[in-house]
Amino acid sequence: MLIGADGEVNRVASARMPFVLCQRPRRLTKVMKMATSKLQTRLDKKSRAKETVPKAVRENGAPDAPGVAAVSRAIQIMTCFEGAGGGLPLSELARRTGLYKSTILRLTGSLGSHGFIERDGEGRFTLGRELIRLGEMAKRMRRSSAIIVSALERLTQETGESSTFCVRQGERRLALFRVDSPRSVRDSIRAGDLLPLDRGAAGRVIKQFESNTQQMIELIVSRGERDPEVAAVAGPIYSNTKFEGALSVSGPRSRLSEARLKEIGRSLLPACEGLTRQLS
Repeated sequence: MLIGADGEVNRVASARMPFVLCQRPRRLTKVMKMATSKLQTRLDKKSRAKETVPKAVRENGAPDAPGVAAVSRAIQIMTCFEGAGGGLPLSELARRTGLYKSTILRLTGSLGSHGFIERDGEGRFTLGRELIRLGEMAKRMRRSSAIIVSALERLTQETGESSTFCVRQGERRLALFRVDSPRSVRDSIRAGDLLPLDRGAAGRVIKQFESNTQQMIELIVSRGERDPEVAAVAGPIYSNTKFEGALSVSGPRSRLSEARLKEIGRSLLPACEGLTRQLS
């Protein structure tokens, strides 16, 4: 109840004021809740957007697939030395890779423990000696690959049948290299195929000779073992005293009689010996 300037009781005001005084806090609370809700929604959106960006992207703008970001960053570090006359300080590695210094220190620690990165007394980073060893190994592998494929090509040209070089992979054999016969009818094997180790001439060669260190070369013949329509003859290949794999010639069984397989063997045996000498 309010009293006006004229001394009269203002009943309207006295009736409305309690309503106004009670309603205003409720409206204010409602507005504050709405504002807080909108602010929280915006913060949640920003947080989700940040989470969807991989750390590697936030560091250097280069997206990485999940689970391989650390590998990609390690490769970045090892490949950023191009053009460097000597070692690189941490600040230069950070500039060249776009990675945080803490990330570089963590990764170079792991790389250094395996010999891929070295650090001198002045704190400068250089590529490690282990990379030289791997490089030499890669060169030998590339040279060996070229030698093996060349031998397969010559063997196929001489015999007219498909030639394959197989190695053990777990409990199966991997057709590592393959040269197909020029004939339209031939056995269907592709480089990269995994085949049984206990059936077929090449599989039996691997099982029989993989523990041999005397470079013993003998041929094994199979007819219809892995595939009832395929026949093959295979022999072992060595590098020094280490068994490398099986060299085989195969084709349709209808075309490769026992006499024909013996004839092919007269080409395969010197091919195995020659390839072993080249790889050794």
